[in-house]
Amino acid sequence: MSNSKHLRWLNKEKLATKVAQRFVSFCEDDIDKRSTLDGFNITLYTDAMKLVISKLEQTDKDAT
Repeated sequence: MSNSKHLRWLNKEKLATKVAQRFVSFCEDDIDKRSTLDGFNITLYTDAMKLVISKLEQTDKDAT
């Protein structure tokens, strides 16, 4: 998977919620598709991923 070097910081199995895990799976596929496009900014993309993942994980903690 070509995006693995960009997502080394991420361990999908350690995420607490299934929805966060599904989101990461989507992003992995999306990065593969978008990385060939002009103007794709992997730093911006991963920063957005981190924000969404933290919100998804926080939602799970708030529910308990």
